[in-house]
Amino acid sequence: MLLPILFGTEGWRAPIGRGPTFLQAGRIAAAVVDWLHAEGWAKRPVAVGYDTRLLSRPIAEEVARVIAARGLPVRIASHYLPTPALSFMVMANSCAAGVMVTASHNAPNYTGLKVKTSRGSPVSEAAAEWIATRANELAAADLPPLTTSFATLQGAGQIVEGDDRRAYLANILRCVGEPPARRFAYSLLASAMRGAAQGLLPQAFADRNLNISEIEKGRDVTFGGRKPEPIPGNIGVEEHAQRHWDRDVVFITDGDGDRLAALDERGRFVSSHDLFAVLLRHLVEEKGLRGEVLHAVNMTRMIPAMAHHYGLPERQLPVGFKHVAEAMITGDVLIGGEEAGGFGIKGYLPERDAIYAALLVAEAMWARRQFIGTMVAELRDEFGAGPYQRRDIDLDRDPAPLRARLAGADVAELAGHRVTDVNCLDGVRLTLDDSTWVLGRISGTEPLARIYCEAAPGGDPEPVIAAFAAWLLG
Repeated sequence: MLLPILFGTEGWRAPIGRGPTFLQAGRIAAAVVDWLHAEGWAKRPVAVGYDTRLLSRPIAEEVARVIAARGLPVRIASHYLPTPALSFMVMANSCAAGVMVTASHNAPNYTGLKVKTSRGSPVSEAAAEWIATRANELAAADLPPLTTSFATLQGAGQIVEGDDRRAYLANILRCVGEPPARRFAYSLLASAMRGAAQGLLPQAFADRNLNISEIEKGRDVTFGGRKPEPIPGNIGVEEHAQRHWDRDVVFITDGDGDRLAALDERGRFVSSHDLFAVLLRHLVEEKGLRGEVLHAVNMTRMIPAMAHHYGLPERQLPVGFKHVAEAMITGDVLIGGEEAGGFGIKGYLPERDAIYAALLVAEAMWARRQFIGTMVAELRDEFGAGPYQRRDIDLDRDPAPLRARLAGADVAELAGHRVTDVNCLDGVRLTLDDSTWVLGRISGTEPLARIYCEAAPGGDPEPVIAAFAAWLLG
């Protein structure tokens, strides 16, 4: 019995054997072809990429085989690459769509697929629902027979392999532009957590005549026995290397290279909230750019405060970068971001890219002659950021009742404070009378309940998270 195909915030991810198996990946590939036919993209090629995970290349070959056998030409990456490089590959080769075999930042035993539009952006919710519904309708008999092999289609020219990584890096440097005239000396370290961005971030810096050393290199399907998500608890290797090598700043990318985190000059973790603030100020004050500021519902109160300070329009969005990407395509967006560490930036692809973001953060340090920790401290003090914490709770129960509880939230008091606002944009976000806010939502890709909290300046998010978890699970 085939498990249902479910698209979350972007694509489908699940443990190996319970998610995109070869058959399930083939059904999604066939559904993508049908979707492209329905949308009038019947003759354009499809790009296929893959990360460093177990089975990623073989699954990518199956995706390419099914698409090619159903009549569309395919360009498949000859080497693993980050998700944003696949998005560039779509644009550079005038493709109708892209399929990326990756489970992003999920645990090593996960695999997954993401689908990209002709612009390199995540597909919309409507398109994702169409593809998932169609894939669930297809059976093994609807797929091309195995006798129509990848090698046969490649020999016939229906599948072409290519390496677009150098062109991808060149495009990043074109979009970043010339470095500021003022610079100051600092030492940098990079880690791709043994993921798909390895080698590329140092090369991007080298192409700009800058030095950055790299650790955690080499393909390892276990990611060193950790989840390739750059958050506290997963980055002990990077923290040790920074102390041992005495480096000022460490840039860390996730498993598929679209999300960025950092360690500052004192070894402190720099969250996506703080990186967003650094980037926003740099884009406005140093690059002179304007536009709408988009922030996911689980982002710090500092972001709308900064937007108002600069006289920029701002808007809160549900979790998932696809919402930012859609707005970037249709409107004048300066920057959009999410708590997980992905940023969309004006003048670049409607896609997250950790390498592009790292170069801009480094540029901000040059321009202001400040280390990143100093910049973050200034911004947090000026715009009222409070201590932030996220807790992931493993679920051993049906999440549907929890989703219903969140949707119908009727909470007047939490952790001894009065609830002053209830926001149901994604899950439920409660604002308390001291400016603390807490958000609860159910993951769309993992069996997790996620609780986020930003306390009032100088406050403690822990008792609020505990109270919210007791309400949600009790």
